[in-house]
Amino acid sequence: MGAAAQAFAAEYARVSGSAPGWVGARAYDTARLMIEALRRAGIQNRPETKEADRERIRAELARMDNPRTAITGLTGRLYFDANRNMPRPFRVGFFRRGRFVTAPLQLVPVESLDVGDVKEDMEKGHIVSSGDRHYWLQHVAYTGIDINRVNRIDVKQGTFNIDFYLWMRFAGEDDTPARVEFPALLDRAAFDPARPLRTRPEKDLSYRLYRIAGDFKASYDLHDYPFDAQQLLLRFQNIEQQRERITYVVDTIGLRMTGETDTVADDENPYAGLQLWRFVRLRYFVDALATGSTLGQPSLSDSVVKTEFAAFNTAIILRRDFAIFIVKSLVPLVLLVLVVFATLFFPETLFRERINIPVTAILTSAVLLLTVNNQLGDVGYTVAIEKIFYAFFGLCLMTMLSGYGHEQLRQRGTGRLATILDHAAKVLYVGIVCAVIVFFYRRYGLPQ
Repeated sequence: MGAAAQAFAAEYARVSGSAPGWVGARAYDTARLMIEALRRAGIQNRPETKEADRERIRAELARMDNPRTAITGLTGRLYFDANRNMPRPFRVGFFRRGRFVTAPLQLVPVESLDVGDVKEDMEKGHIVSSGDRHYWLQHVAYTGIDINRVNRIDVKQGTFNIDFYLWMRFAGEDDTPARVEFPALLDRAAFDPARPLRTRPEKDLSYRLYRIAGDFKASYDLHDYPFDAQQLLLRFQNIEQQRERITYVVDTIGLRMTGETDTVADDENPYAGLQLWRFVRLRYFVDALATGSTLGQPSLSDSVVKTEFAAFNTAIILRRDFAIFIVKSLVPLVLLVLVVFATLFFPETLFRERINIPVTAILTSAVLLLTVNNQLGDVGYTVAIEKIFYAFFGLCLMTMLSGYGHEQLRQRGTGRLATILDHAAKVLYVGIVCAVIVFFYRRYGLPQ
């Protein structure tokens, strides 16, 4: 299951409240296929063109008869064969402890015999044939990542420091499945696939164990800061052999998962040192690195089939404990909100204070906001905490205008209107504060 499938599963679960099955995935692919046929057909969608539009759609579906005209779905490339069937990859496996496990060797259909050095691969035994059908002999690596400790999360630098174990079990003595790289690992010397911590046969499978510790580059989404949840992604990829030859699957047995689709871990000890973060869940999923280039191979110049390399992902989901952040960073802002509100009750003799105190509060809160922004680094968008400060700036401006308006009305001898203006300002001030609190409460809830 790749990144696109993971995104579909997350959105499906959000909308329906349940995890999608194969029916949901196939229905999604069917809808994508029909939408693409509609787009290619260029239908006019008028009552008098209904029959012609239907014929155009049927013709476009009929043209999707090979990988060149196929579209990419959740379950692979979508097209029809000569028998109007849709070729689908299938997995062979066995049951262990009541759970279906993918077999260590799989047969993957060869989509095009004109791609790559097929004859050479046949001679080397990488491709096997059955009648007029040809299949790649794909090696499956059972893969697991066990987190020892997340030491540090640096949002400003966009990194995190982590210590974890990586293991693989695969058929054969060739260690090509283990020749992977972590693109986000800053210190490449921290991982050498040629130097495993442990290696030995495991029930007719080769076993490799590594321990990796270092800084990884991360892409943090701070739109909801400090009410945000972040994903620490550990991703490795094999760039020596294509996905048809090597793929990775989650080692559900080795990871002791409670179910076939369970990707939630209960152990929070590796995250105990992160005082500002709460562990949410741990997810594993396979992926692929796709490239549309020929990689310099002339035999691929006329092909539309993408070159894909297998990848494996471990996503650690953490949620910021914003209660601690609010206590440490926003208490001064709360006090300023109260001080500025108090100026609405000042008598007429303190007119200057009604103007000066909000100005001072704006300058003080601007310093607080600058301190918060310095913790984030370069962010090119507005984060949630900034909206709170902007609302406070608006309150200060409203208070200043209220004080100025009160003084002008008093000098004109309309004291009753000045009093009404003060009462309206007080009600509006409290209303805005309550609206901001309700908005953030409904959107982010209370810290748990």
